[in-house]
Amino acid sequence: MKIVKFYERGSLENNELIVQWNLGNTCNYACEYCPSYLHSGKIGWPELSLIKDTLIKIQNNFPDKVIRLEFLGGEVTLYNHFIELMKFCKEHNFNSTILSNGSRTIRYWEELAPYLDRILLTFHADEADQSHFNNVISSLIANRIEPIVHIAMIKNKFWDLVNYKNQLTTNFPNLIIDSILMLDKLGLFNYNGYYYDYDNSQMEYVKQQEFHSMSYIIEYDNGETREVSLVDVREQDLNNFSGFTCGTTLSIIVINFNGYVSTSLCNQRPKINVHTEDINQIFVPIVCAADKCLNPSDIRIMKIKQ
Repeated sequence: MKIVKFYERGSLENNELIVQWNLGNTCNYACEYCPSYLHSGKIGWPELSLIKDTLIKIQNNFPDKVIRLEFLGGEVTLYNHFIELMKFCKEHNFNSTILSNGSRTIRYWEELAPYLDRILLTFHADEADQSHFNNVISSLIANRIEPIVHIAMIKNKFWDLVNYKNQLTTNFPNLIIDSILMLDKLGLFNYNGYYYDYDNSQMEYVKQQEFHSMSYIIEYDNGETREVSLVDVREQDLNNFSGFTCGTTLSIIVINFNGYVSTSLCNQRPKINVHTEDINQIFVPIVCAADKCLNPSDIRIMKIKQ
């Protein structure tokens, strides 16, 4: 059997366009598994007017799409104008998701909550305080925001973090809580793409737990389909899409700190500056020539075998 199509579960049923914007690299944490270029603070935040103008341009280009914004980069809540930005997004009917470490004060979350649609909170054990993290979750729930929680699984604290996850599940039974294996983003180790050399029991635990958001569909040439997790994709070398067309169905636009835009994080995709060039240039599908697709945002884009 040969794979003929690969895509994220649920992506065929919606008319959603994801705009993922990495706003900056300023963060109040410096986790060992996080490369310095993601938290050094060397890249300044963009002007609020630039963000607003760009989002309106995209919205005007895709009037029939449901546009979901994903704001990330460093720690986005450190951006001085972030609450004002989220208010703008709510007023202009953008559906928004933010990625955060949850470190801001409860007062801040109370002020931000009316403008939130979704939030993914990641617990970083070497930096975060469990009590404060729990209080942030409680505050968001009280404001009718159900966060998704990721727990960054540090190897030497792995089973302590499993216990913490169980506590969260007991205290917040309706939450989606995922254990996340840390990636080796700089290619420093030979651990199959992971930052830590996780042992078999740890890998097996995550495989058994991974059933919420990281699911993908494989279609084979004999008509069979198969659903796999992100761990399955990496462990079974299912992320080689060389010879596949990537981006036939547009599902994501990625914007980096400098306003450069692509339809994925992959460096094979053409990148243009949304303010000076024709945005339509980036919507032409390409044929993949990479050995492996490693970034989860890129993996979820539909791939079709030529």
